[in-house]
Amino acid sequence: MDKEENRFIELMGRHMEEEGMPRIAGRLMAALMLNAEPSSLDDLTEQLKVSKASISSNARMLETWGIAERVTLAGDRRDFYGISENVVERVLLKQIERNRLMLQRLEVGRSTARHKVVIDRFETLTNFVNGALTHLEKAVAGRGAA
Repeated sequence: MDKEENRFIELMGRHMEEEGMPRIAGRLMAALMLNAEPSSLDDLTEQLKVSKASISSNARMLETWGIAERVTLAGDRRDFYGISENVVERVLLKQIERNRLMLQRLEVGRSTARHKVVIDRFETLTNFVNGALTHLEKAVAGRGAA
């Protein structure tokens, strides 16, 4: 790996950490983006200089988020990971799901509100999340998904 690839890996680690995810998840995402072919856990362990257990747990997390895909190769019992082919759509769909859940939860809180200031607070946040949801849905529709 060259200096610029390492820089990108570290920047993505920092970025994902700032988003509330483990730094290694960002580093792993960056490595998967840079690797032309799916990589084994052993290869990723060597590439990122972290434990296999850390790679494995973070790969599963990225898989849950739709960022990574687990791949099997005929004749090889190991799991391989690659960046999802449709990573943009999968991440957008996950964000849509999370925003819809947020709206459901806000409605529970809103139903308990008795004072105008509290009601207004819930309406402001609900309107914001609804706007974000609308933009996310348009982005997915524009990409031909959903």
